[in-house]
Amino acid sequence: ALNQVRASYPFFITFLSTFIESTCNSLWTSNLSLLFEICIAIMSSKCAEECGILHLLDTRFAGTAVGVGTGKILGRIHIAQMQVSNHYFPCTITIMDSEEGLGDKNMDFLLGLDMLKRHRCNIDLAKNALIFRVGDSFLEAKFLHEKDLAESKGGTKGFDANKNNEQLEKMDEDSEK
Repeated sequence: ALNQVRASYPFFITFLSTFIESTCNSLWTSNLSLLFEICIAIMSSKCAEECGILHLLDTRFAGTAVGVGTGKILGRIHIAQMQVSNHYFPCTITIMDSEEGLGDKNMDFLLGLDMLKRHRCNIDLAKNALIFRVGDSFLEAKFLHEKDLAESKGGTKGFDANKNNEQLEKMDEDSEK
């Protein structure tokens, strides 16, 4: 049986620095990244814990991820629900250790090519959206703008240019002394 969603966990999917809003196991807000070169769906252990799905971890799939860098794979969650708009999509998720070798410590969830293919997604850059096929219809998830993302996720939300300029000027003054 699918794990039922009990709370709301909005997060974001990113495609080459482009994000869409979605929800997983409904607990808190974070980022879900969609990167074409990632073949499998990956979630940080911190994100899985905050989503309330870490207890579903199958440690028989533990190991080491190798690519540009290496990272510790804690195991796999065979099925969890990801909500985009008002539709739920079952996802198989590989859980990476947040503390050891995760690369970008701000990464919460990478939606891999496996889930894109499974859910027959299209990346439509003309519409600026990720399109999911749902039966005979389509679900369009618009990419988020940089202004809608926190600075920690590569966005400019909350960025104060005046404050940043003041800090830079102070640093320049301090270095001249």
